[in-house]
Amino acid sequence: MSAPSAASTKDAAATGEAGSAARQVARTARMGITVNDPAAAATDLQAAATLLGGYVSSATIITEKVDGYYTQPSTVTLSVPAAKLDAAMEAAEKVGDVTSRVVNAEDVTGAVVDLDARIKVLRESIARIQDLMGKAGSITDIASIERELTTRQSTLETLLGQQKAMADRVAMAPLTVTLKTKLTKPDSNPFLDGLAAGWQALGAMTKALLTVIGAVIPLAVVAAVIVIPIVLWRRKHPRPKPQPPQPGQPWSPNMPPPNPNQQRPGPAPQPPPPAQTPPPAQTPPPPKPPTTPPQPPSDQPPAKPQDPEKPTS
Repeated sequence: MSAPSAASTKDAAATGEAGSAARQVARTARMGITVNDPAAAATDLQAAATLLGGYVSSATIITEKVDGYYTQPSTVTLSVPAAKLDAAMEAAEKVGDVTSRVVNAEDVTGAVVDLDARIKVLRESIARIQDLMGKAGSITDIASIERELTTRQSTLETLLGQQKAMADRVAMAPLTVTLKTKLTKPDSNPFLDGLAAGWQALGAMTKALLTVIGAVIPLAVVAAVIVIPIVLWRRKHPRPKPQPPQPGQPWSPNMPPPNPNQQRPGPAPQPPPPAQTPPPAQTPPPPKPPTTPPQPPSDQPPAKPQDPEKPTS
């Protein structure tokens, strides 16, 4: 059979120490309490923790009210000796009505024993390295031993910090108390909240728009006083359009400069003669009615006109 390795020997030793050592338990607790005044309840909890040899590790006290209601619950965390955690919870019950109570316990015996064993082995290793440093002959060996010693000392400091934190977890137990007030604002309606937010945004936009209009009006008045007279004067005194120089006419500053590439205008084209239209056709005059000579007057009555259909005798 092969000899047991150093790692297995170390694990067996740690297991034996854990079995023989007292159990290491880290306890935590949470409570929910309904109170009338969160600030007064927090003061009572602090006094109870001090009497038990503990302290207040953190506290969040909400005193703000909206429409007569507290906006959020308050929270107080007490740190008391683990052996007095039950007494601290009994003292907390006196500040109000308990709504919830939770206690947790975690066995950390194995972690504590493992840390203790690692620290013991590391300290022995550091002691051996320090003995080797006194026996080193060359500078290279001394530098190598110093690097190894520094690394192991750093690891030892880390393990010692973990050991202290683990001891604090076992020795002191945190108690978190949530203080809910009897006058707490009920859950809001999302629709009403959105409607209120919309009205607030509309009011803010209206206010901003009125502010911009109020800032622009003075500038507009000043601009109108300056621009309107200029526009009216320009309408009454329009600027003459420059005319191109005619052939043989001297150039003046009011005329545009002559363009050498522009062809001189020739004589104006004559309009075409108007087209001659034929005279209108003459229509013959209408025939004149026959004329009868006047008859002398007679005593006989005028003759009746004959019917063309009846024959004459």
